[in-house]
Amino acid sequence: MKPVGSSKFGTLIFHLFLLATVLGMISASLVLPFRARQLPLLIGLPTALLLLLSVLGELKPGLARRFQGGIGGLFVQGMGDRRGAVVSSLAEPELPPFRCLLIGGAWFCLLLALVLYVGFLAATLLFVPCFLLVLARYPWWRVFVYSAILFVVES
Repeated sequence: MKPVGSSKFGTLIFHLFLLATVLGMISASLVLPFRARQLPLLIGLPTALLLLLSVLGELKPGLARRFQGGIGGLFVQGMGDRRGAVVSSLAEPELPPFRCLLIGGAWFCLLLALVLYVGFLAATLLFVPCFLLVLARYPWWRVFVYSAILFVVES
């Protein structure tokens, strides 16, 4: 069994796929009239730039580590005697255990099945209180308040 962080190739392929999708969206929007292409370009260009930086970060990890300290780390040279915050290596978040993933997936499938069979309004009014009582273990009065707010918002 491979360690979790060993699939850099898969991550790179996924980033390249996302980049190709965004570039396809940008190229498709270029044939639209000026006013219609503004929103896809407004979303697509910064997204493509960030994805390109992400791909470069996957290819050259040293380059990505240089920017993890935030903007303060970029100005350390110009501060004179005053030093910027020490850039420490960021701890990678732990992945949830597989059991938690299965439980979350089961709750999601239950919500999807309820929406398909009884409709959105009824499904959310059945699902949210059950989820809050069973999994989140909220007190019944808080579940009642949240369900009432949900009902008012959805109605």
